[in-house]
Amino acid sequence: MGDILVGTASWADKSLLDSRRFYPKEAKTAEARLRYYATHFALVGVDSSYYAIPAPQVAEFWAQRTPQSFVFDLKAFRIFMQHQTPPQALPKEVVARHLPYLALLPAPDQQDLGQHLLFVGVAGYLAQRSYST
Repeated sequence: MGDILVGTASWADKSLLDSRRFYPKEAKTAEARLRYYATHFALVGVDSSYYAIPAPQVAEFWAQRTPQSFVFDLKAFRIFMQHQTPPQALPKEVVARHLPYLALLPAPDQQDLGQHLLFVGVAGYLAQRSYST
């Protein structure tokens, strides 16, 4: 049987910060808060990855500030969930690389460009959501 890891949805959650009960007064930066958080919990959720794919150096900083066994539970980027994805949310190199393929498709609405990029193969997989009736 596997381990059960406990954590919260974010180390920078507004209610967690506003409570002023968890972090010491010295933990004023996101870096200091993550380091402190990781001494009390084994995992944390990352919601920002839904809105933009984290830059590799950001993920490296997170890893450097936490123990090797610490787990980041990243929310899937919106295009993988078939949600509207504005072009500015996509990495520039992805848009540039696949721009020729977009010319073959009907002119997309700006908010639906992510769906068209998904169609032409930018995403190597698609996270399916289950629906209950």
